[in-house]
Amino acid sequence: MKRIFIGLQFPSSVCDELKNLKGGVIGANWVSYENYHLTLRFLGECDNDLLDDIYLALSQIRTCSFTLQLQGVNHFKKKGIIKSLWVGTVKNSDLLALKTEIDLILKKINLKNERRAFYPHVTLAKLNRSRLSEVTFFEQMNNLYCSKKISINHVTVFESHSLKGGSIYQPLLRIPLRAS
Repeated sequence: MKRIFIGLQFPSSVCDELKNLKGGVIGANWVSYENYHLTLRFLGECDNDLLDDIYLALSQIRTCSFTLQLQGVNHFKKKGIIKSLWVGTVKNSDLLALKTEIDLILKKINLKNERRAFYPHVTLAKLNRSRLSEVTFFEQMNNLYCSKKISINHVTVFESHSLKGGSIYQPLLRIPLRAS
């Protein structure tokens, strides 16, 4: 069984920018350069037969290539405790259309929709008992961050490998979007 998700990869220039945002928050486990991505859909444990069905289904994506911009820094909380820092996106109807199409395609092969709402973001760090003052300062210092327009020409199916101290995300397959 493989732990699978579908997401967007970014060019090295964007990963360099994100890497340069690191620092200043004690207890932050910063995401490694090669792991920057935007998750479109988490699928969880999949066997090879299901993975083949997913590949075939995703080959039917009709969404055209588009551009995306990353913008702003924020955090997620769980039960009142700050758990992660992230960079968001400029509102983008093409991104939402791609997410909706992927969900509909996967529903046709009997994969249930995710229960949580879709908040497009790139995780910068997982936090462990970080001080609110440091998180607030980090957000204030980086909240004006805005990437250049990023060409999105494909989606990627990733396998997540859990290791001590974090995860490694291995691209398994790139599915091209239609030319715009």
